[in-house]
Amino acid sequence: MLLNLFYYRGLLMIRIFIILITILAFTNTAFSQKESGNILTDGWKFSGLGHMTTQMDAKDFNSDTDPISYTFMKVRLGVEKTLGEDILFKVDIRDSRVWGSEGSPVEDLHNLDLQEGYLEFKNVFNSPLAIQAGRFIMNYDNGRFIGNSFWRMNERAFDGLRLKYHTEKFKAEYFHTNHTSGPGYILKIIPGKTYSEASGNLDPSYGVYGLWLNTTAVKDNSISLFSFFENDRTQSLEDKDNLSRITSGIHYNATFGNISPHFEFAYQMGTKTIALGETFVAKDIAAYLLSATADIKLKPLTITAGIEMYSGQDPEESDKITLIDVYMGSKHKFLGLMDYFLAVGPGTANHGVNDIFATFKYGTKKSKWIPSITFHHFMANSSMDDDPTDFGQEIDLQLVYKITKGAKLVGGAATFLQGDLMKKIWVNEDMPYWAFLMTVVNL
Repeated sequence: MLLNLFYYRGLLMIRIFIILITILAFTNTAFSQKESGNILTDGWKFSGLGHMTTQMDAKDFNSDTDPISYTFMKVRLGVEKTLGEDILFKVDIRDSRVWGSEGSPVEDLHNLDLQEGYLEFKNVFNSPLAIQAGRFIMNYDNGRFIGNSFWRMNERAFDGLRLKYHTEKFKAEYFHTNHTSGPGYILKIIPGKTYSEASGNLDPSYGVYGLWLNTTAVKDNSISLFSFFENDRTQSLEDKDNLSRITSGIHYNATFGNISPHFEFAYQMGTKTIALGETFVAKDIAAYLLSATADIKLKPLTITAGIEMYSGQDPEESDKITLIDVYMGSKHKFLGLMDYFLAVGPGTANHGVNDIFATFKYGTKKSKWIPSITFHHFMANSSMDDDPTDFGQEIDLQLVYKITKGAKLVGGAATFLQGDLMKKIWVNEDMPYWAFLMTVVNL
């Protein structure tokens, strides 16, 4: 209890400090602006996105059922306004929908939402420091651990503050965000009760706080170090946090002639509360993710090959959680287009997954047509009892057609050859398939 008190008091002090810095930053930038041009007409920038995807989904390994066909669409329109040289205001409005989900041509989904909306103060105290406050998208490195998930109808965005210190060869960012706030707008207090008693919890929220560092000091090399903390207190579980998890790791990219190696490693630790009957048990977390790949550029052919390992639940560690969880990541980009392992736990029956893959892509940045094919071999990361370890193989085909600058058409198809473990999880054993056609227009 004392540790919790120190932690939340410390978190409160950090929030107060960031708010004070933001106020000082606004004061500093507001009074140091150089008046140039017309404040009403200058400094405007408009942006937009049209993203439509039609899918044919028969991924249930059952040929007796008809495939599902649907189209989802998202349309975004954004505007930016720069005040002087150091203050940026941005608003990005989004509408997302599945075609026909209204149920009638005269119904309204009421689903217009704010994708991004923030203020950014640059050159704070005449330094490379910038402060971003509001709602914003975060993408770090390839998005495996924190990313916006472009394939989703509602891309991931965060509410909070971000401190950014960028120089030519070094970048540091600290983010302090919430994606769930339990108390809401006003915390209702009942006479004679504490905050905790009135709300059902001290602070029923889900916070994400972290630090990302990147350096490109060595030519053709990029190294990122990151660590972020997820604290879920959205439910009251006998005074235990639902989740207190730290994910720390490294991301490395390099280029040596025609070969570009990529390496990622992350380790998760902390505690997660599990319901066992009518009681709750906080289990320690000890999970990992490892990825080692390389691009071989033989223009116009590019070959990408590698292995990715997502740790599963070790049956000999029943008192620990060894299953990796990349909750904040852009999951569709990894482990195959068919998304069988989008949620690593349910998708693998807690076995985790190892993916040995190779992609062959033909084309360059100037090519109109860019075809590619990817072969995956999936295996269980951990073996449970007498379970088989072979998930099977997936084949992904994709074709990109660049219509014009900012507009492209993407089509693809995939199938999966079941292994013994996949047959046990899904029961059905028929050949599945999945196909899509996507249009993306950026304004």
